[in-house]
Amino acid sequence: MLRSLKVDVKVQQELLRHADIRTTMNLYTQAIPDDMREANSQAARMVLPRKPE
Repeated sequence: MLRSLKVDVKVQQELLRHADIRTTMNLYTQAIPDDMREANSQAARMVLPRKPE
């Protein structure tokens, strides 16, 4: 839930009281399909020219 709210991973670590940030990253962070689609769209907009309107 924190990931979907775009909460910084360091804040997540502290809230979950993990001593090592790798625990937080390995257990609780994963690619969310909507986030993957949005990242792909942003990258495509940066690389591909826009179509004339």
